Amino acid sequence: MNILEKNMMTDDYSIILPDTQSQTLDQDAEYCILKGSNGAGEQRIRFHDYEKIYSIPGLYERLFYKKLKCTSPSTICGYLKEVVGKNNSELRNLRVLDLGAGNGMVGEELSKIGVEKVYGIDIVKNAKKAVERDRPDIYRKYFRCLKQRNLFLKEDNNQNDYWLDQLIEYGSKIISERIKFINKINSFFKSDNFKKINSEEYFISYSKKYTDTESIRDSLKQEFIRKENRERQLGYTLIGPHKDDIVFYLNDRPADSFASQGQKRSMVISFKTAQILDYKAVQGHYPVLILDDMTSELDSNRRNVLLENLLDNSGQVFITSTDFKQTSLFEQSKVFKVNNGEISVAD
Repeated sequence: MNILEKNMMTDDYSIILPDTQSQTLDQDAEYCILKGSNGAGEQRIRFHDYEKIYSIPGLYERLFYKKLKCTSPSTICGYLKEVVGKNNSELRNLRVLDLGAGNGMVGEELSKIGVEKVYGIDIVKNAKKAVERDRPDIYRKYFRCLKQRNLFLKEDNNQNDYWLDQLIEYGSKIISERIKFINKINSFFKSDNFKKINSEEYFISYSKKYTDTESIRDSLKQEFIRKENRERQLGYTLIGPHKDDIVFYLNDRPADSFASQGQKRSMVISFKTAQILDYKAVQGHYPVLILDDMTSELDSNRRNVLLENLLDNSGQVFITSTDFKQTSLFEQSKVFKVNNGEISVAD
């Protein structure tokens, strides 16, 4: 990945439109120029090159909605809301098929006005990737489906459980993404970037064992079959990612049972450090980190190693503490004191 491509992935570029007075372009030939910061170069992209546009996070919105002031999604949804209201119907009862759904802009607007069932189709391969990247609403879909299924289970009827297939589909995707994330965090725990404290080894795992997405679906189906009668008796869903957990291990033993308070807090800070590294790997830049009195209950050696780990693998960090002595660790930091509501620069 060259410097310009990195700029595109981190939204560090400007969009330049050509001079329309000096040239006349056919609709399919219309283009813009992406210019990277600090002399990173530039790239010409046609407006209808959707494969390329969807591959760059946020470009579609920046180009068509912020730069060219396109308002068609909100406008068409406004008309839909008006027509449905005049016919005394309810938006939540609609099923909408969005042809040429792109990266989900129209679907997002439909959800805002109250449409609960939106299905998108697009022939552009990168459109699906863009939706999953820019509008990762799978949790919202899952919990909306979970709510409807719980209402169904509360009813005393023998109808088919028509929410179950959707719940399994959404739930298996959530579990699959969680497991991928856990594997990445564990790889960071094992990397040379992490300085170990007293030879402590950290590890996290999902509370249930799965091998791949297909096995997740099959396992969920089997669990639902086994618990069907019990769920109908209780009137709510007993299975799925909302019931699962992440388990932390210290030296191959469950931290919840065997770790001290200091060791547990050390794991949390190390976990945050690993999340920062994962964010950096995905987004190309560090997030801003805020830690509120996270270093209390730690001895000086443990605190020094953890904060060294953290500061070596992060960008801007804000740390609050009631122990002013801790600030000696931050040679390149600016320290402020808050006393009776007044802020001053520490000596």
